[in-house]
Parts: sequence; C-alpha cells; structure tokens
Amino acid sequence: MFTALSAISAAGQTPTALSAFAILMQMLRWADKRHPYCRMLIDSDLLGMEREDVIVGDYDPEEHEGTRVFDDAELREFARRLARSTLPVKAKLLMLIMVSTGKRIRETCMGEWASLNFETGEWTIPKEHAKNNRESIVG
Repeated sequence: MFTALSAISAAGQTPTALSAFAILMQMLRWADKRHPYCRMLIDSDLLGMEREDVIVGDYDPEEHEGTRVFDDAELREFARRLARSTLPVKAKLLMLIMVSTGKRIRETCMGEWASLNFETGEWTIPKEHAKNNRESIVG
C-alpha cells in the first residue's frame, strides 16, 4: 500500500495520495479495534505509516491547503445536478453554502445567527468549530 501511495505522489498527485492515505488510516484504525481484523494487522507495518511516508519530493501540504477552485463549468454542473437531486431542501441549501464558502460540513452546520454580521456581510467561524483550530471570516 505504501508503494502505491508513493507512486501516486510521484506522479504529481500528492493531494490525491494524501486523501487516500487519510481514508486508509481511518479504515485501519477501525479494523485495529475489532476482532478478527486486528489479528490481520499485527504482522503488518500499515499502522506505522505516517503522512510523510507517502509524500515524494518536496511537496508541502500546508502550502497547497485550500488551493483547489471550481471553474464556472463545474459550478454550473454542480448546481444542475443538485437541482435534479432528490435530496431534502435543507441538504441542498447546506451544500450550496459549503460550495459557495469553501467551508466544511461541521463549520457550516455549527454556524449560529450570532456569528453573522449583516452590516459587513461577514460570517465569523470560531476556532472551536474549525478543523484547523483557527478562526476564519467569510465575507
């Protein structure tokens, strides 16, 4: 698995390799806590993998954080598919807010009216609600 993730990174797709690594580690932590899966992991070095083991070259994850931007065609396609979906209206609105602001589901769902400033048009997300533990302002 380590070799496959490193190959993805070496091919210039380090963000994809890191996402796959995060999902894999979540699955392995789940398996490690359950019988009989934990026995399969005993002789494996998978649980000892670190993010840095996946990165090939001088890629800095902090430098690339949040740099992906949807183009106009992608946004139109997203809106078209969302409008046709059978999701509840509240879920559709939540997804529109997340795509419009670039905020995670937890940050969006934990939003409070008090954090909205209608005079300045800003939404303050307290660090307690943020994955990166940093306050952010959307405006």
